[in-house]
Amino acid sequence: MTLTKKVFTLKSIEPFNKLSDDELILVANITEEKHYKNGVQIYSKGTNIYSMLVITEGKVSINNEIEYKNNYIGFQELVNDDVLDYDIYASGDVTLLVLSKAHLLTTLYESPSIMIGFLELKSGDKL
Repeated sequence: MTLTKKVFTLKSIEPFNKLSDDELILVANITEEKHYKNGVQIYSKGTNIYSMLVITEGKVSINNEIEYKNNYIGFQELVNDDVLDYDIYASGDVTLLVLSKAHLLTTLYESPSIMIGFLELKSGDKL
């Protein structure tokens, strides 16, 4: 995925849509693209989260049955040092942008607008 496509994708996803174009470019530059095939387990219950995943293409499901509603995975667990309390699977082919914990925390520190965006989202809405 090109840098331009990453920027446009992030711009369409809450809370990244709160960032300026310059901030989006910075975030896009520090993400890594990952691909998963249908049915592959992305995370398992009890896993410590070390990266936030942004779903750019496809869908994921919880416990291989409930469609995941958010466009990102692991923000609350990452920030709170919690473990996942559910399994996450690819529902069809999925493309994700991976943002490491260190990069995410630096981004939150340097761009408080993204933290405000996360806080504005429904609190506690993991599914």
